[in-house]
Amino acid sequence: MDPLIDTPEVTQRMHVNPAFDRVLHIAHHEWHGIRSATAAYPGRKLLISADEPLTPERLLPVLDAIAGMNVTKVIFQGYSSNADQLLLAIKARFLDVIDCFVLTHVTTVQFEHLFEIEQIRTLQTRFRMGSLTSLGSVKPDFGASFEDFYPDTIINFAPNIDPALHVPKDEERTLHVPLDVCWRKNMYTNIVAAQKCPSVDRVKTSNFPTGLADILPLDKLQLTGYLRGQNLLDEMGRSTALVGATLAECQPMTQLEAFAMGTPALTGPLAMREFETDPLMTLCTTTNLDNPHLLSKDIGRLMDAAHSDPKAMKDMIADHLSTRTRLATERLAEFVGL
Repeated sequence: MDPLIDTPEVTQRMHVNPAFDRVLHIAHHEWHGIRSATAAYPGRKLLISADEPLTPERLLPVLDAIAGMNVTKVIFQGYSSNADQLLLAIKARFLDVIDCFVLTHVTTVQFEHLFEIEQIRTLQTRFRMGSLTSLGSVKPDFGASFEDFYPDTIINFAPNIDPALHVPKDEERTLHVPLDVCWRKNMYTNIVAAQKCPSVDRVKTSNFPTGLADILPLDKLQLTGYLRGQNLLDEMGRSTALVGATLAECQPMTQLEAFAMGTPALTGPLAMREFETDPLMTLCTTTNLDNPHLLSKDIGRLMDAAHSDPKAMKDMIADHLSTRTRLATERLAEFVGL
């Protein structure tokens, strides 16, 4: 199978910057969240598998493809045993011609999965042996807790989407809740809060809250099902606002995708010092993650702001995206030494 290089799914919404033309991002095609984040970064893109063994027959075409790109810097977005195997092969073949970096997208909450701890340990080992030039994280202050990591936060880009391509908003005041069913994603609390919010006419959810109708009327609820790609972006764009008040995040792509579609999105605290005075991020942050009554009030505050003055919201989002792109570009260039 030919290597997955610069496929449309990872290039059609990327930021284009000639300074990064010789930078290659390597991500896993099964890890949708990290793949989505990677797709917005400037630079070349290569997708590998996290699950299928990276046999010599598969590895050699990947190395040949990298040789043909004439890149000088490789950034692994997320890490796996396959990524580790590829790293060692790159260093063996290209020596010091290519500098290698890793960006981890993990939060310590996920350390309940031993796999994540094992990857951090491997990264520290590869850095200390000289195979990696630098280790970075999109989680604020990750480097303050773990040795060998770059001290500043790598800032994720929002997808690069022309505002002229935005879809018309729903006539109703609609709230999109694109959350998975798991404890960390906090879907039930978000839906209870949304259902009880008087500023919300309709609650659109990708997953149905099984059993909740037995104790709470769900007359506002509409099941959209699991959406991906342009279908997900269009649903985000039609909505008045999104809510993803999860219990642990780094820089959730659902929020950045919503911003790119001109829609504000509420999350829990992200501790991004770069945006601590940003009016959009202030409006889009709640601390009420396990109290549906108070979360409902924060949802109402955001819905009212978005519905009452759409132009002001549009301008606020545009200002934030402009600042984010500038800061993300500067931080990434500093991280890889451009």
